[in-house]
Amino acid sequence: MAALTSAAGRGLRLPMYVVDAFTSRPFAGNPAAVCLLAPGVSLSDELRQKIAAEMNHSETAFIEPLEASASSSTGGAAASDVFATGREFRLRWFTPTTEVPLCGHATLASAAVLIQACGNTQPSVHFHTKSGELVVSRAAGSSAPPTADAQQQQQQQPPVVLSMSLPCYDPVDALPSPARDPAGPLVVACTSLALAGLSGQPPQQHQLPVKEVRYAAKGGLNYLLVVLGEGVSRQQLEAVAPDFESMRRGAGAESGVHGVIVCARGGAGDEHEVHSRFFGPWLGVNEDPVTGSAHAVLGPYWQPLLRPAGGGGATGPMRMRQCSARGGDVEVEVFKAEGGEERVRVSGSAALVLEGTLRL
Repeated sequence: MAALTSAAGRGLRLPMYVVDAFTSRPFAGNPAAVCLLAPGVSLSDELRQKIAAEMNHSETAFIEPLEASASSSTGGAAASDVFATGREFRLRWFTPTTEVPLCGHATLASAAVLIQACGNTQPSVHFHTKSGELVVSRAAGSSAPPTADAQQQQQQQPPVVLSMSLPCYDPVDALPSPARDPAGPLVVACTSLALAGLSGQPPQQHQLPVKEVRYAAKGGLNYLLVVLGEGVSRQQLEAVAPDFESMRRGAGAESGVHGVIVCARGGAGDEHEVHSRFFGPWLGVNEDPVTGSAHAVLGPYWQPLLRPAGGGGATGPMRMRQCSARGGDVEVEVFKAEGGEERVRVSGSAALVLEGTLRL
């Protein structure tokens, strides 16, 4: 692991990683930067935002051990040991332009850093966030991180699959006014194909059929869910050419909209049951490659349709695919936690692609 201490006259040196979430191979899925802040290291919000802008990924995550975790480390141990032995951490997420209340893929990436890079052996890690406590554990059948003697065999081992418990964002809230018309400028801007026009003419918009529009405002998430009509294929969804400027104009800052999920049900022969894309120009991220938090909205919408109560259909987690250029596979399941609260279990792989030192 990169040094956690600062060099005299050279400023802080902080461990920094880049992880591709929701994929088992590099250069797919959704990349997130992850920065470790050891006990005693404090960064202002302004500096965190500058770091996120410098990294220029859709999200940069900052992990800090909670006091209880830090104090439980063995006396005299290196400051980095808390990341290998701790269970409780504080986690915050920043896009290049703003802090966000929830980011699923950067949560998965953060757990991957602790488990794969730091060798954390806890059965699960607990992140304390603005969206409450998020627990990430190894999915059933996933192996523990390799020991020092097994590092040379790491490339031959199956990827670690991680499962995280996210809040359930059922899209049942009142629609903001720009989204009430499925044929209005906002919805058209994120559901249209750009068809070639006649010679010398600009491309013409062709809107895909829209079944319904929903909204999830809980916790300040503020995601629109646009469900495309029956029969819309994955290829058609992938061909959608979003007009981000029209989206920004169609839902100004006063609307409160932070992102749009556009989804379609998979066909009978498709590997995945739901296909989706996510657009967030209001957050400084035009299209997010794979969005964990979006699946906390997709889960409660699709589970009654794909896993109806009483059975009679498919079983197990729902198989979903986010169809960005990089793409990623996500397994989703809505379940009742202790106390009866509904949560969404989002599972996927993660590939650690970069490890370095941030010099401040």
